[in-house]
Amino acid sequence: FRWSQSSSDAPGGYKDVSSEAYGGTAAALLAMHHFNNGIGTIAPDLAGIHTTCPIRLTMETVDSQSSGIKAVQELTRLVTRSPSDVRRPQPCAIMGSSWSGTTKKMGTVSGVYDLMQITPSASSVSLDNMGEYPLFTRTHPSDASMAELSVDYLHNILGVKFFAQLYIDNDFGSSYHTAVINRAAEYDMVVKSVPFRPGAELDEIEGALNQLKDTGYSYFMGIFFSGDYERIMDLAVDVGVAGPGRFWMFNGALSSVFVNGVSTFGADSNAAKATYGNAIVHDEGGLPGLPQFDKFLAEWRSIPDNSELLRYINSKQPMPPPGSDLDFERDGDFFLQTPSHIAAFSYDAVVGLGLSACKALDEWETKDDGDSKIFSGAEHHSVFVQNSFLGASGDNDIGPNTYSRNATATYHVMSNILPMVETDEDEMQTFKAYPKVLYDIVTKQWTPYGDSQEFVFSDGSSTPPPEIPVLDHNMNQLQPGVRAACLALSAIAIGLSIGFLLFTSITREKQVIKASQPLFLIMLCVGCLLMASCIIPAAMDDAVSSVSGCDIACMSKIWLFAIGFCVCFSALFSKTYRINKLFKNAKGFKRVKVTMKDVIGPFLVLLAANIVVLITWQAYAPLQWERTVLEYDDYGRPVSSIGTCASDKAAPFLWTLVVINGTAVILALWQAYQARNITTEFSESKYIAIALVFIFQSLFIGVPILVIVNGQPTPELFVLSAIVFIIVVAMLLLIFLPKILIMRKGEEGLPSNYNPRGSTWMRATTVGRRGGASIRESSIHNFSQTQSILRSMGPSAAEVNASRSSVSLGTGDAGSASRGVSFGSQVMFANDSMEGELANYGNDSSELPLQDQEKPKEIDAAKEDGTESHSIEDQLANYRTESDELPLQDEDKPDETDVADEDWKENHGHEPAKKNDESPVLT
Repeated sequence: FRWSQSSSDAPGGYKDVSSEAYGGTAAALLAMHHFNNGIGTIAPDLAGIHTTCPIRLTMETVDSQSSGIKAVQELTRLVTRSPSDVRRPQPCAIMGSSWSGTTKKMGTVSGVYDLMQITPSASSVSLDNMGEYPLFTRTHPSDASMAELSVDYLHNILGVKFFAQLYIDNDFGSSYHTAVINRAAEYDMVVKSVPFRPGAELDEIEGALNQLKDTGYSYFMGIFFSGDYERIMDLAVDVGVAGPGRFWMFNGALSSVFVNGVSTFGADSNAAKATYGNAIVHDEGGLPGLPQFDKFLAEWRSIPDNSELLRYINSKQPMPPPGSDLDFERDGDFFLQTPSHIAAFSYDAVVGLGLSACKALDEWETKDDGDSKIFSGAEHHSVFVQNSFLGASGDNDIGPNTYSRNATATYHVMSNILPMVETDEDEMQTFKAYPKVLYDIVTKQWTPYGDSQEFVFSDGSSTPPPEIPVLDHNMNQLQPGVRAACLALSAIAIGLSIGFLLFTSITREKQVIKASQPLFLIMLCVGCLLMASCIIPAAMDDAVSSVSGCDIACMSKIWLFAIGFCVCFSALFSKTYRINKLFKNAKGFKRVKVTMKDVIGPFLVLLAANIVVLITWQAYAPLQWERTVLEYDDYGRPVSSIGTCASDKAAPFLWTLVVINGTAVILALWQAYQARNITTEFSESKYIAIALVFIFQSLFIGVPILVIVNGQPTPELFVLSAIVFIIVVAMLLLIFLPKILIMRKGEEGLPSNYNPRGSTWMRATTVGRRGGASIRESSIHNFSQTQSILRSMGPSAAEVNASRSSVSLGTGDAGSASRGVSFGSQVMFANDSMEGELANYGNDSSELPLQDQEKPKEIDAAKEDGTESHSIEDQLANYRTESDELPLQDEDKPDETDVADEDWKENHGHEPAKKNDESPVLT
């Protein structure tokens, strides 16, 4: 052991460093006493061994003076003694040294001279080199064990992933740092290692500390000796890597100044700020409260009561260096203190030497004269490393891959460095390490030690500091304001859908609603309701819902929009298709029957196609919520990510839906285009066409914008919500608002002679004036009124002018100029009965009958000339454009006229002529 150390400042040139050496020697002598006398109070295997094993142990101590050269010189002197010197025999084994550097030098000599060497404290990893140190072993674990358990503590207890280590660049520091790196790699931890040279100047140390600062870490390992502690930590505070918010973990190299001793600094000094709340990990032979260590502690504290044993221990201490006045003896008070880990490991080293010697003696054959049993150092070593025993420090288990004690068979302690007494800022402050967490060799886990309080960190709290700067993770979640605005749009659209649905149900018996076919109005409201509802799941992300909730929302918005879109466009398509079919056949004067099956069919086909695609999509490749990292910081943490609904196989299903529903839009637009000149009741076809144009424009502009903002959740949601809102509101307002306005006018909103059974009526305006007889700017609501007006113009006459593709109607008067009205090819209501039959179509299905007094089977249809309108008013307007005169009508007819209506009376001041019974009726 080292009892002294060269020092130019000390009297005689040496200072006393004998505390650990004296304790180790005392424990070794206690073990020799127990072995030689068969006392098994601590190590059960020693009980009665003096009766079964003829070996007895004795010991000679040597002061290495903290020098490897001195240690080798003394060892060489011992092993080269004369074999015949009984009073000073050659050693048969060596225990020591406590320093790794000295131990390695001694290990070379012991290997040459076939001597087993065991150490209770040297911990260098390089000593595990079995080839270079073939007869070396130790009851103390290597630095690798302490390094590995330190990393385990950071990872498993504190949850640290990033840390840095400052290490002295010598054998001890390099081997320790390497063990840390290897263990951290097993946990995928990130470590920054910064070395400094032994005896480095402050500038070099400051540069190393600045490298630590550049990492941004808060957790550090300090791998250096007590002589460098204060100057390093003082600078660390100035640099900003020590003090509140930082955590330093030191190793057993500082045990002498914090575990087995104390350190005092100015209360307000940098060293005090850097020390408070840090930790030191150290291996221990045990702690009070552990069964084996308590037994050892009891024997240890009984030494002062045995004065003979105490004198024997003091007599075995080495002589001080020449010229020094050092005294290595201790009194009984020394044994009242808790012994260091070296004491427990020294006790076990001697016990192991004795037990392995006895066993080696039993295993090897008698040689030479048959009376002497001998074994080599290699044989002695082989038995030791292959066997385990229970000692003061617990189970002594060596290997299996090294000659060192197994790490998991050694108690390690994580101690908290705190001031012993709270003091004022202008006073000195003494720090000591207090055990907080123990690595239990039974459970193989870090567990709280005894009833110790929580670990106190550098900020005075029990909360570990963050290991790296607080993460500013931009998750690109939906902005609350935009989410609220989009949900408000959804609420408005849903409210309109429900409101108009209730309106339709309540007023379905009104003529305006009946004429507009309530079934299709209800379908329109339901479809709009579904489409408007898709905004709700689209506005969900992991800021307001769980991942499973977002998964449900991903497919819900697709279902709601697709089905709603399908229902809406089926209603609009069927409605315009129904009108076109009626009027197309009316132009040819053909009997046609339009049933509900004819118009519901397209809806069912489109709906079935959408549902089949959606179910297949849901089953095989449903959209699921995924968060994709866009950018990482220097610590490998995500600083930017985006959450989206994604599926690797979604594209085929999505494009299939686009094609299906896009086709529906194109067909609906085509039907609207075909019906552009048809004037139906309340001009509904016009509003349908306008709504379809609105929708088409919204999709035409909105879809490319959606593609542009893809990957930007907030803009994407807003554009989607705007598209849905425009589609829904445009359809609802354009379809329902005109009806509401008409209904608000009451009777004034309908023609005075409107047939309540009818659902299709047309308007015409004044087309001309001739010879004192005129047609006022008024409505021609049914053909009976038309007949009255025409007959009031003169003698009745009618002809079908096939060459002009028109039906000519006229009345003549012998005393006045002839007059006539020409109508283009169009269905004309000859009486209330026909109009009523067409009205019935609006509710269920009906036939469009041909109207003629003689009911001919076939009437030639007029041909379109490409410029004429389908409405009566347009036909009349065309007439006015083409000819300024009404055609003459058979002037030879008798002057017989119908009774004039109220308009005639108002314009002429007298009743028109009576109707001639022979006047033909327009067919």
